[in-house]
Amino acid sequence: MLKNVLNESSESIISRDTQNQAVFTDIRDFQPGDPLNRIHWKLTAKSGSFISKDYAGQMTNHTKVFLDTYDLYLGEEDAVVYEDYMVEACVSIIHFLLENRINTHLYYERFGINRLEGRSNNDFHKFYDELAGLSFYREQHFGEMLDNVLQIDSDTCHIIIMTQQLTMQLVEKLVRLKYSNYEISVVVCDVRMMDVDAVKGFGDSKVQFMLTTSRIPIYHVRHDEDATILGVP
Repeated sequence: MLKNVLNESSESIISRDTQNQAVFTDIRDFQPGDPLNRIHWKLTAKSGSFISKDYAGQMTNHTKVFLDTYDLYLGEEDAVVYEDYMVEACVSIIHFLLENRINTHLYYERFGINRLEGRSNNDFHKFYDELAGLSFYREQHFGEMLDNVLQIDSDTCHIIIMTQQLTMQLVEKLVRLKYSNYEISVVVCDVRMMDVDAVKGFGDSKVQFMLTTSRIPIYHVRHDEDATILGVP
């Protein structure tokens, strides 16, 4: 499901003249080097060969990943489990984005807003090295960071929120962004896969209902020996 969001729904096709959303204008056979997000997946499935989309407007296809680095006031042992889980999930998602040549921005809070940018697998090592050494802390500025970043860089894009604490205040903010033409995805740690008693859950039923009715997908992270899987609760 996330792949479909990245390759279809997160595309922002803007007309140079009217600044209104426009559809692609033509199709053609896939050429080596075409971005995967330009593949017309439905026609490809029907025809049996890859079909690419051509656009008359300007296409901006990028994703902002916001990682919540609040440490939840966990004990030392539980914090290690929780932080490793979140970081591994974030690394996996960024690897997927860069592998599909999606312009990716990562933001996290630690003594100020930290930012990394990459466009392809060649940039993956930057994200891996920084996230591997990341430790969470007790300043809770996630919502404030989201506001600050989007005030400076307000172009509509796909936003991935990675957090454990889905508060009503945060969810209301995400719903407003959704209705401002941002594509939103929420990724939470599946606490059922973690041996951390202090983490009770990612939000109450009202919070989840608001996200669902606003068509904001929620994904649970699950790790096994071979892969990181995003599942739908």
